[in-house]
Amino acid sequence: MAWVAPVSRATGYVITASNWNDVGYSNMRYLKGLDGTITLEDGLDLGTNELTVNSIEVITAAGALVAHGASVHTNITRKLFIPAVSMHLGTNATGTSRGDGGVVQFPDAVIATVFGYFYVPDDFVSYTSLSLVWECASGAPPLYMYWDIDVQWAASGDVYGIGSEAGAKGQTVTGGANVINVQEPNDAVAFAGLGASDYVGYEIQRDATHVDDTLGGTVYVFGLLFEYVANQ
Repeated sequence: MAWVAPVSRATGYVITASNWNDVGYSNMRYLKGLDGTITLEDGLDLGTNELTVNSIEVITAAGALVAHGASVHTNITRKLFIPAVSMHLGTNATGTSRGDGGVVQFPDAVIATVFGYFYVPDDFVSYTSLSLVWECASGAPPLYMYWDIDVQWAASGDVYGIGSEAGAKGQTVTGGANVINVQEPNDAVAFAGLGASDYVGYEIQRDATHVDDTLGGTVYVFGLLFEYVANQ
């Protein structure tokens, strides 16, 4: 159905069924829409607080309907990076630079530890993974680092440590000399009960004295990568 341009009528003009249907009935159906959707040819001028939109259907050039609005949005995956320079250095861990960035060193043949905190974003819906971002100058794989991470968390107003998990650990293999690795421990963190706006404390430890640590060199920690499903 097409829009029929209105025509000014002079006194004495006789309205026929045909032109009434074109200009009156058909144009009103065009504005209303055959499917009940309001169609506007040009602009819409509304005063303050006079429009509430729950969802929008956009007609593409091909005539297809594309739905928009909160009711049709889907959640998306997001990542939060916690840099090593924000971590507190514990036993045998030292800070240094690697290229143009700051890193934490976990030396060989000792147990090295770092600590830190991060805030769970307000758009958090569910947890996906917590990975260590690291690199080593040692040679070709397979060479393994043995490390673990303990976590505790709580929301504002809660007793700290209301949520906790210990002993997420295991071997992770380097991709090669000077290659950046992004890896969870074999026994990964579950974060059961973690929620948006929680404060998370963590302790990361490399045990280079363990028989499963075969790197034979210093590990450079870039940080942690927290991956989660976010409310869209």
